[in-house]
Amino acid sequence: MGRFAVIGLGSFGEYVAKSLMARGNEVLVIDKDPGKIQKVKDSVSSAMTANAADKEFLNEADIADVEAAIIGLSERDMAASILATMYLKELGIKKIVVKANSSDHKIILEKVGATETVFPEREVAERLASSISSPNVYDQISLAGDFAILELVAPAKFVVEHLESLDMRAKYGAQVLFLRRPVRHLSTQEKPKVEDCKVVFPDKGTAVKPGDILILAGRTESLERIKGMKPSVG
Repeated sequence: MGRFAVIGLGSFGEYVAKSLMARGNEVLVIDKDPGKIQKVKDSVSSAMTANAADKEFLNEADIADVEAAIIGLSERDMAASILATMYLKELGIKKIVVKANSSDHKIILEKVGATETVFPEREVAERLASSISSPNVYDQISLAGDFAILELVAPAKFVVEHLESLDMRAKYGAQVLFLRRPVRHLSTQEKPKVEDCKVVFPDKGTAVKPGDILILAGRTESLERIKGMKPSVG
């Protein structure tokens, strides 16, 4: 599998490191707090107590050959995350993913070498707000360039004999990636459960049935309009 570096062992960094390890990867973690290193050292491939904004340390550390570096430093360490990003870029690391704490921080990170920035708390909050305010929505994931992926109960308006007749791209600005179909009959008031569905990869002739769960891709604005439609069940 791959080799990765995780810098900063807050909740985000720790979860990323453990998730990468669980998938069979080699993971090097770095944090300036000895207590945090002690907590995870037996759960990762190697752990180092150091200041990631120390250029000399990064040059000497066995880090230049990682497939990707993930920087999850806290808001208090914004300057350190910027310096670490710049130094890792100088080392030739091709993929540098950094936790951003503000829009301005994101802009600076991208200018000094971050290939991707993430806002974990913001993204979780947006997904929670979406699921609470739209009960027919299961999940929504934001992508680059104001695009997103949306998983929701098929709107009643989308229940058709042939998917082609919806003309999704032209009329709704979205594309059906695949759908989940309940394996048992649902009442009109019952919301389908993902675990009770089978996956269907649709073609133009696929029917959309009441209770189907659609996984759509499109611009966020278009998907927001679809979320407001009356669901076919539930």
